[in-house]
Amino acid sequence: MKRTIIITLWFIFINLPVTQGQNKQIDSLKYLIQQSKTDSSRVVLLNELAYAMRDIDLKQTLKYSMQALPIARKLKLKKEEVASLISLGISYAFQADPMKGIKYSKQALALSEESKDTLSIVAVLNNLGVIYDYQSNYSKSLEYYTKSLKLAESLRDTLGKADLLNNIANIHINQDEYDTALKKFKQALQLYNQVNDSVKAMQVVGNLAVTYQRQKKYHLAMEFFQKALKFNQRLGYQENTLVNQGGMGECQCNMGKYEEGIRNLETATQGFKRNASYYFVVVGNIALGECYLKQKKYKLSEARLLEALALAKKINTPNDVIKTLETLSKLYKANQQYKKALSHHERYLTLKDSLFGIKKTKQIANIESNFKLEQKEQALQLKSKQIALLQKTKAHQKLRNQILIGILFIVAAISVLIIFTLRFRIQKKKQIIIQNKKLHQAQQELIEVKLTEKQLIAENLQKTLDIKNQQLSSKVLYIIQKNEMLEQIRASLVKMDKQSKQPREFSKVIKMIDFSFNIDKDWNNFLGLFEEVHSDFFKKIKTNAPSLSYQDLRLCALIKLKFSSKEIAGILGITPGSVSVARHRLRKKLELPQEQKLSDFIVSI
Repeated sequence: MKRTIIITLWFIFINLPVTQGQNKQIDSLKYLIQQSKTDSSRVVLLNELAYAMRDIDLKQTLKYSMQALPIARKLKLKKEEVASLISLGISYAFQADPMKGIKYSKQALALSEESKDTLSIVAVLNNLGVIYDYQSNYSKSLEYYTKSLKLAESLRDTLGKADLLNNIANIHINQDEYDTALKKFKQALQLYNQVNDSVKAMQVVGNLAVTYQRQKKYHLAMEFFQKALKFNQRLGYQENTLVNQGGMGECQCNMGKYEEGIRNLETATQGFKRNASYYFVVVGNIALGECYLKQKKYKLSEARLLEALALAKKINTPNDVIKTLETLSKLYKANQQYKKALSHHERYLTLKDSLFGIKKTKQIANIESNFKLEQKEQALQLKSKQIALLQKTKAHQKLRNQILIGILFIVAAISVLIIFTLRFRIQKKKQIIIQNKKLHQAQQELIEVKLTEKQLIAENLQKTLDIKNQQLSSKVLYIIQKNEMLEQIRASLVKMDKQSKQPREFSKVIKMIDFSFNIDKDWNNFLGLFEEVHSDFFKKIKTNAPSLSYQDLRLCALIKLKFSSKEIAGILGITPGSVSVARHRLRKKLELPQEQKLSDFIVSI
């Protein structure tokens, strides 16, 4: 198939014995689980069974590890909990839910680090590398594999080191670095042979077959696939058998043996569907689509490729989406459906460019690290060459020039990268400036709206105040007119009293008029309206002089409204002299100094 197949996904724990996939051992474990009387023994057996099923049926691995996890947590058995989480991580990763696979694997890593279990840490790091590889995140995958490899070497774990070399080779295949991949596979194969692990040795044989297939050396690939297939069929490793059949089918299609190739690919793809190994279903359908396309069986090709595209999107494998779109574009072009061909080609280019951008960013980081490494190596080379400088002047000069040219080339490459980075930053800054301008403009508009609202409120308040002042003036005018009328009536009554034979009756009426000047509901209305316009005025002035009478407050209100003494006398129905006396008494109550005017003090309140 198109991707290196790594079936060995985790390492063996001390408390988990190795199983070779034999049906006898699996049946024995199932029987022991049924007979188990304690949860502590049951959880160990469930984890062993989940591990034993890893190369046979991942659905069963998921099932048994899901049963084991709650028991391990209930009994607080950390090692068994880690074993369950490892199995769950791998099961989910290869059954269309890689994010759950990462989640469970990171939980296993945290527990392993907490208990300082180095073997478990090595295993989980390897698993995370496998899962990220499955998602085509090769830099992240290589990061976890490298960490795991260092720990395995420190533990002198030959088997673990072989597993990691096998997986690292897988990364190099996916980056089209076939020679490096072959080298790593051969190292892994040698280590597996040292520890007499024929199962994993045969898995590497399968991986070598895939590598030769990528190099289009189909005859060599077929030899290795056939070796691996016979071995896996003999031991009953269903998943590995399907992988080998798929690889052989693709090779046969590329060699023009379409009938045999399609038969093998169909068998493998249907098997993967039954096992819910969706990634391999995608790969199988792509291979079938390409094979049918070569035979110009366009409808069959289209059906397979559309199925592959939908599933690749679902399980989030972008490289497979790109490959499928590219093949669909070729299919529609060959079938003269040019609009569809163009549409799929554009989608292919868009997604490819997106992934290319991510890849370029990673390559820049690699260039920088490689540059530093090259600088150190060049310095060592220069020192070694200086010893033989007198004997090999010409040769040394030539070498130094080559090194300088290499440095200049690297510097030039880095300079170009820096220029592109700076241009990108400048564009980004321009966008930020434009956004800030828009934000500032929006803020200014908001401020203007708020100012307009405040002005409208102020205008409304001023209008209300003007209306109140008009009402107040009207009330005062009414009191003045009423008092003037009463004054005229009083004067007439006084005159009549002098001429009348019954003076007492007129005197009573005159006294009632005099009394009405001081007690009147109109004054209460006036003072209430005044309090509305000048709120808290009476409260503030009483703070300075609590002994002020009702008549004093009335006088203060008239002074606040800036009426003269003569006008106040007319309003109150008294003489201007009486007003002066009242003002003098008011000054004493307010305890005002001689130099301060009474009217200024009252107006300022």
